[in-house]
Amino acid sequence: MLTPHLTEVRMGARSKDFTIAFLLTALDVVVLGDNGTAIWRVWGSVPWGRFCLLLLAGVAAFTLSDVWAYVFRGSQRFATNVCTNPNSEPKVSGCAVEGADV
Repeated sequence: MLTPHLTEVRMGARSKDFTIAFLLTALDVVVLGDNGTAIWRVWGSVPWGRFCLLLLAGVAAFTLSDVWAYVFRGSQRFATNVCTNPNSEPKVSGCAVEGADV
């Protein structure tokens, strides 16, 4: 009687992380392209304003690089389930999981 009309589509963790990182980067580029020049013209002549804008740009760049690093670390984590030790053969069991001791 009460059945949903739409079915839920499940997205894998890798594609979800990549989609979020791509959309975040694309939106940052759009906002910077549309508003960056006007904001720099208004606040760039004030020394503390210039400092704040450069600080904001640095934080944004660090955040984007951290998001993309998370995406690529996640894709490597999902791609291989084999732990390697340079002195021995690869082994599947006994892998150290990040955050397992917490």
